[in-house]
Amino acid sequence: MASDRLRFGKFSGHRVADVPSAYLVWLIEHGIEEPYWTSIRQELAERLSLTLEPAREILRPPPHLAPTFRELLVLGYKQLAKTAHPDHGGDVAHMQAVNAVRAWAREAGLV
Repeated sequence: MASDRLRFGKFSGHRVADVPSAYLVWLIEHGIEEPYWTSIRQELAERLSLTLEPAREILRPPPHLAPTFRELLVLGYKQLAKTAHPDHGGDVAHMQAVNAVRAWAREAGLV
């Protein structure tokens, strides 16, 4: 939960809810282990949901272009995943970033 306190790093003793987003993202990118993963992910999702509605409106294409827009996003994800995946010469951090953007687009209703 966001009330969990970190037990390490420069924010040791701070509640996850009080830690800057940039640091939480850094922790995820560097392979943070449970139980923090769930808490950090929930906190970032909550913060993202607070700013998601304006992004939905800005990024939502006109209805007649929506299928093409979705297709572009899906094909773009597949192409990035081919190069970012560790099994194909990429690295874990890049693949995690690609997946995070895909998850964000799904949550925003863009895909």
